[in-house]
Formats: sequence, structure tokens, C-alpha cells
Amino acid sequence: MLMKKIIWSAGLQGSNRSRLYAPFKSTLFLVMLITLFGGIITGSICGASADEGLMKKLNVIFLTDFHFRCKQSAVDVFIASMGCSFIFLLIIFLCGLALWGFIADAMIPFIKGYGYGLSVGYLYSAYSFRGILYNLLIILPGAFICCAVICAACCESLNHSMRMLSSYRRTPVSDDPHIRIKHFLLAMLWLLFLSLISSAADVLFSVLFSRLFDF
Repeated sequence: MLMKKIIWSAGLQGSNRSRLYAPFKSTLFLVMLITLFGGIITGSICGASADEGLMKKLNVIFLTDFHFRCKQSAVDVFIASMGCSFIFLLIIFLCGLALWGFIADAMIPFIKGYGYGLSVGYLYSAYSFRGILYNLLIILPGAFICCAVICAACCESLNHSMRMLSSYRRTPVSDDPHIRIKHFLLAMLWLLFLSLISSAADVLFSVLFSRLFDF
């Protein structure tokens, strides 16, 4: 409710509410998803030959240590999941404020997908069907929301970065830069809120199903 009040009071009311969901409906979002899936496939192939030590090292960025989900408290899982999302969203936000940030924005979904793919590939290689079932029941729900948020954030960031570049090169733009950056900040704030939902999903499904697995 607090997040809704912040966004609504900032001027995104009535017909402008559609701006909150616009990134999820754009063609660019589809391109970002394809890039993400490319990263998942690549990560799955590499994860098949990875070891547990690598999974633990990458846990801070990709939350790849599945033992962490099983052994830690719900609060620790939520903080770790939110921390991973925040790192990506912060990088995406900074890219959106840079003239050439759109170049990095185009690669971030692949990197995010690669991290998830590592978990998929490793779990299948190490535990076969049990690993896949663990991924479907515990990792996938939160990862699905998080990946969608990351792709949407990249769309917003890429568009803002390119419009900044157009303005810098004195190419005519149709909107006020002050309004544009306001909308960008609010969109990123909204996506940060959605990332909280993905972290809550990580906690919920970990609590519900982690007891079923003993690796």
C-alpha cells in the first residue's frame, strides 16, 4: 500500500498507470526475454560441468547455492534474494543515467539468464530428476518474476539512455527531459517493488518445499 501511495501521488494516476506495465508489453521486452533465454541455455551447458565451489562463489550475485536455501532461515533467504535483485537493478539504473548505458543494458538479461542457467545445469548434472524437481518447485517461481523484472528494467533503462544520447547529440526529442527522468525514476521504483515480490516467492517456496529435498 505504501508503494502504491508513493507512485500514485507522484502523478501516475488514471490513464498514466499504463506506463507501469508498458515495459512488459513492448517488443523490446520480447527481445530482452530472448536474450535472457540465450543466457539460460548457455549457463545450463556450462553448469553441467561446474562444481559446488563455483555455485557458492556466485551465490552473492546469482543466488546459485541451493544448500543456502535449504539451511538458512526465511529472513536470510529473503535478504539474499533481494540483495541479488538489487545489485542488478542498481547496475541497470546507473546504465540508464549514462549516455552509452544502453550497450550494457542489452547484455544484462544474458548475464542474468546465464546465472540461472548455471543452477539448472548443475542441479541436473549432480542430482538428475531430483535436481530438476528442486529447480521447478523452489527456484523457478521467484526466478521467473525476477527475470521478468530485470528485462523490464533493462527496457526502461535502455530507452532512457538512448533518449539522453539523442538529446546530447541535439537530435530532436518529443518529451521534456525533466519529465522523462521523473518517469524513469518512478518506473525503477515500481520495478524494485516487484523484485520484493520475487524475493517473497523465493522465501515462500523454499519454506514449502525445501524439506522435501535432502542433498
